[in-house]
Amino acid sequence: MVRRHKTLGAWVPVWVPGPCRNPECRASDAAESGTAVARRPQEPPAEADGPVEADGPAEADGPAEADGPAAHPGPMEEEGGPTEEEA
Repeated sequence: MVRRHKTLGAWVPVWVPGPCRNPECRASDAAESGTAVARRPQEPPAEADGPVEADGPAEADGPAEADGPAAHPGPMEEEGGPTEEEA
C-alpha cells in the first residue's frame, strides 16, 4: 500500500505493508480474527546531509597567506624587462 504525507510542501509517497493475501500467512490470520495490531514500520535512520564537523580549525575563505606582491610578479619581471636594480 502507498500512503502519502506532506514534507516541505510536497506530497511524498510512503510504502506501508498492505493486507496479506497469502492464506498460510500469520498476518492474514490475525487480520481475519481482529487481533492484528497496526504498527508503523521502522525506517532506518537517514544519513545527515548537513555539514560535517571536522577536527581542527576551519580554513578561512579569504586570500591565502602567499597572496601579495611577492607571490604575483609584475609584467616586467615576467617578460625579462629591467629589474629594480637596473632601473
